[in-house]
Amino acid sequence: MRRTAIEKTQRLYDALKTIAQYQSPERLRKSAERQYGLGFEEALEMAYENVIETAKHAIKGMQRPELEPRTDKATGESGEK
Repeated sequence: MRRTAIEKTQRLYDALKTIAQYQSPERLRKSAERQYGLGFEEALEMAYENVIETAKHAIKGMQRPELEPRTDKATGESGEK
């Protein structure tokens, strides 16, 4: 795997790991006021925004991977050898 592919994979893994460590809604409901000084609804909204921003940062500059290798439309040959 090329270095840039490895870095992209690591960036995605790090983002997913970060998102997985966010508090569950139930835990946030119990601790939002004490921990953040916010009501549950405000804390939940902010947590949702954090998830979105983390995901956007992780995929910035990336393209969706293709399931099938590209083929040359003129020759019909695969780009892989």
